[in-house]
Amino acid sequence: MMSNNISWLMTTPPGDCNFISALKRATDEEIQATISNLDGKSGVKTKLKALEAELRRRARR
Repeated sequence: MMSNNISWLMTTPPGDCNFISALKRATDEEIQATISNLDGKSGVKTKLKALEAELRRRARR
């Protein structure tokens, strides 16, 4: 079953405030799961970049 955060991250545009909020709430594992679900799909380049950037930010802390 997909978590609520993964659902929001997969279906909401990356500039939307709901996407940003879900991204802040999501765990690293949920972000990784979203990336793997979106990998290979068309039209999600910006979203993948935002997800990967968030993981990099968290890794630096």
